[in-house]
Amino acid sequence: MTFGLDKSDMQRMMVSALGALALSATFIGAAIGPARAASPATAAQQIHQLAAK
Repeated sequence: MTFGLDKSDMQRMMVSALGALALSATFIGAAIGPARAASPATAAQQIHQLAAK
């Protein structure tokens, strides 16, 4: 029994890999987004607290 990859197998693997990469990028971006959004707000709060003293 031999194993061979034909054109349709390679296309299927590439589409699956592209989909996995897109989903990974989406989830990583969703995880990083709130952290970036929170950073300037905390810095601004610290500046206002220092200015109030």
